[in-house]
Amino acid sequence: VIEGIDLNSFDDWVRQAAAGGQGLSLSTVFFPLLRVEKLLLDAESGDVPSMAMQFEKRVGRSLQEFLDGLL
Repeated sequence: VIEGIDLNSFDDWVRQAAAGGQGLSLSTVFFPLLRVEKLLLDAESGDVPSMAMQFEKRVGRSLQEFLDGLL
């Protein structure tokens, strides 16, 4: 079970969070392990910041702090 947002909605979600809102609600999805092909780590790559780093720069607080506030 994974909780998160669709990657295509990331910019809208960050924009709403930066404006002081909760942003889009997180979705909970179940993926049977046999269907999982790979998992990718959210890490910076050269000059390209990770999504968590982009979130922190635009919102002004860490992604972890923001998500902890939603729970």
